[in-house]
Amino acid sequence: MILPVEYIDRNNNVILQNHRLTRLAFAKHFGLAGQFFAPSLNKLFRSIGFFFIYSPYFQKNDFNNNRFSEPPIFLSNPTEKGHFSNKAGIAIADFLSKRIDNSILTVTYEAAMRYHNIPIRNSHPDLLAFNKNDLFAIEVKGSSKNTVDMTGAKTQSTSGGINVNFSVACASYNLYNNIKCKYYDPVDNNFKYDSNLLEGLSKSYYKGLSEYLNEDYFEINEFNFQNEKFHEIGLFNKYFRHLLGFSIHNEQLTNILDIYSPKLLLPEKIFDFAQNGISRDTLPFIMNPNDKESNIYIDNDRVGLKII
Repeated sequence: MILPVEYIDRNNNVILQNHRLTRLAFAKHFGLAGQFFAPSLNKLFRSIGFFFIYSPYFQKNDFNNNRFSEPPIFLSNPTEKGHFSNKAGIAIADFLSKRIDNSILTVTYEAAMRYHNIPIRNSHPDLLAFNKNDLFAIEVKGSSKNTVDMTGAKTQSTSGGINVNFSVACASYNLYNNIKCKYYDPVDNNFKYDSNLLEGLSKSYYKGLSEYLNEDYFEINEFNFQNEKFHEIGLFNKYFRHLLGFSIHNEQLTNILDIYSPKLLLPEKIFDFAQNGISRDTLPFIMNPNDKESNIYIDNDRVGLKII
């Protein structure tokens, strides 16, 4: 999928960009940013169900033609479609924050509100993102309509009560025909960077993911990519399949588990990140733009997916 983005920077320059989003990249951002809960081993069942519920919406042929799929009539549900549109918008906003503003970590805005003991009520942005120099909020919109009004999203991006350096409104629309995106960055507010917030939230993020390094459930190997080491975690061995109650006679599950054999990729230093967090000096992992391998995707936060 190619995302055509109308990007308005903080100097009000309009910049037209195209960003390639692979299905594996979408799966990573949809699976973490799109679910609005911190990753952990006890959420795996929910994560799997999440993907199967929404799998009719990202079929390969449509995805490769820059649109999401609409389920067959007998599965059509306007409420569910609205939920998917919102979650797809969040996933794309998370992805674009990495490509445009070079963020190393994004979390739900509500996670940061809980960290600061701010009551979760009234309006607030969807995501909070960190890069080397800035802490910024992102308000997200995802819609099937062919136009989008950014005024409300820009206003909401500045709400919520957490001091940020700037805020972004990101809208993905025309999702089921020919996707378009807008990424608007208001003027810099020059707030102080909250390093303690980055440390605290990143500890929680990586601690939950570190629970997957459990050989009682998963096959774990070392994986080297672009001169860095990662833990490669085979998510669906026979023992874990038994726990999930999957039938090997189910064709769709067999294709996913046996043919694609999904692996979770985690940074070699994940236990250090889980204990100490990351800092603004932690360099993001940047996928080589010349790397056309569609079976591997590793995000700036060094969390990725791999299929055969």
